[in-house]
Amino acid sequence: NLGTNPATSVSAIIFTPDEFITINQNESDYGNIGGSSFQTNFTDFNISVSENCPDGYIAEILVNVMSNENNWELYFNIELNAPIIDLESVLVNDGQNSILDPGETAEIVLLFENSGGASGYEIGTLIFLNDPYITLNSSEFFIGDIDAGNISSGIFNLSAATNAPVGHIVNLDWIISGELNYSNEGDFSLTISQIPVLINEDFNSFPPDGWEITSSSGSFNWGGSYSNHAGSSPPEAQFSYYPSTTAVQRLQILPLNTAGSSTLELEFSHSINNYTGNYEIRLETTGDGNTWNTVTTWPSSNLPATTENITISTSDVGSPTFQFAFTFDGDSFGINRWSIDDVLMENGNSQNLGYFAGNVNLLGGSGNVKDVTIFVNTQTAHPNQDGEYIMPLIPDSYDIRASLYGYQTEIITNQEVIANQTTNCNFELELLNIPANLIASVSTNDVTLEWDAPTDFSDESLPSVLKDGNKNLRSNKQKPSETNRS
Repeated sequence: NLGTNPATSVSAIIFTPDEFITINQNESDYGNIGGSSFQTNFTDFNISVSENCPDGYIAEILVNVMSNENNWELYFNIELNAPIIDLESVLVNDGQNSILDPGETAEIVLLFENSGGASGYEIGTLIFLNDPYITLNSSEFFIGDIDAGNISSGIFNLSAATNAPVGHIVNLDWIISGELNYSNEGDFSLTISQIPVLINEDFNSFPPDGWEITSSSGSFNWGGSYSNHAGSSPPEAQFSYYPSTTAVQRLQILPLNTAGSSTLELEFSHSINNYTGNYEIRLETTGDGNTWNTVTTWPSSNLPATTENITISTSDVGSPTFQFAFTFDGDSFGINRWSIDDVLMENGNSQNLGYFAGNVNLLGGSGNVKDVTIFVNTQTAHPNQDGEYIMPLIPDSYDIRASLYGYQTEIITNQEVIANQTTNCNFELELLNIPANLIASVSTNDVTLEWDAPTDFSDESLPSVLKDGNKNLRSNKQKPSETNRS
C-alpha cells in the first residue's frame, strides 16, 4: 500500500489469456493493509506452465485488487524458461587417429549442449542408422540431467566393416527425450577413413592448376609476379593496386574433398605493402561455394615477409566441396601489393580422448546418487544407480567437482586426463548439518539469518572440501563463530 490510508478487506484475483499458462489457484485474501506497508497473500497462487512453452517467453499476469475503499487493476510479467538441447559436436575415440577406419570398432561420443534457460531432466539419447557397412554395438545412453548452459555426453559403440569404402559417408540420426515430454532430434555424419588432403603450391604458373580467381566487380587484381616479396623464391602470387577496383576478390582453390577431416593445417608465406588502407584482408573457407566463413584477418597495414601456420577448423572442414581463399575486400587503390607464396595444406592431426571415471558414494541422508552432478568446466555427468560415472575429455589438466543439494561439494584439483586412458576420481559426499534455531529478520531490503553453530564441529562438516592431485584433504572454509550471519 503506497498510500497513507489503510486498505481494508483486501483480496486479489489473477488471470491471464496466455496460451502457455494455466491458473490453478487464482484468488487470495490479504486482510487489512496499513498505509505505507505491505501484506503477503494468505493463500498461495498456483499456476502451471505448458510443456511446449518456448525458452525465454514472457508471460503477462493480470491482477484485480479489491478492497472496501477502492479497486485496482495491476499486472506483472514472468519469464518462462525451457531447455534447448542440441548436438554440439561428435568425437570418434578409436585409440588411434580419431577416425573410423575399415574393420575398426570405436566409441562415438556425442556432446549435447543445453543452451536454454532451464534444466533438462532425466535425458536419454538414442542413435540409429541404416548402413550396410556399420554395425551399432550400443545405441542407447542415459545422460541424466543437463543443466542450463552445460554440456553432457552420450557414449556409443559401433564397428565398420572391413570392406567399407574409404570416404564412405555414414548418416546417423539421434533422438533425445526426458521428463515433461521434452524431446529433440537431429542427424550427423561420419566418414570412413580420411580423404588425404595435400596442396603444395609455389605459383610457378598463374593461376595454377586447381586454383581460380573471382571478383564481385568483374575486374581482377590478382596475378602472378616474378618477385619474392613474400620471402621465398620467385615467382609468387600477388594482389596489386592496378586497376583501381572496389570489390571482393578471391584467390581460391577449386572444390576439394575433405571428408573425414575435422581440422586442416595451412602454411604459407606472405607480405603486405600498404598505401592508404580502407580494405580488409581475410583467409576464408566455404563448404558450398556460396557462404564464406572467416578463419582469420590481417590489418590494412604493412606486414614484412612472414610465414603463417594456421589450423583451419571451421564448419566447412569435412565437406566434400571444401574451398579456402585469400580474400581482398575493398578499394584496391588502398594497397600497393599483397604477395603470397609457398602454400602448403595437409590433414590436421586429431586428438584422442581420455576419461574421468569413478564412483560416487553418499554418506547419510536420503539423497539419490543419480542426482549428483559431476562438473568439469561446463561439461557435466551424472552417476548411474550404482554411483558409477564416466566423462570423456580432451587430454589436459582439470579440476573435477561433485555436488548434490544438501551434501558437501567435493573438488579434486589438478587431475590429468591422458589420451586413451582412464583417470579414476572417486567421491564421498557427506550430509550437511541442518542449521539449528534458524531465525530470519527483515529490515528494509536486508534479510538477516541467524542460527546456532554445530556443537560437534569438524572440518569434515564444512560445505565443501578440496582434494589436490595427491588426494590430500584441505578445507576451503573457515570455522564459524557460535552465531552465524549471512
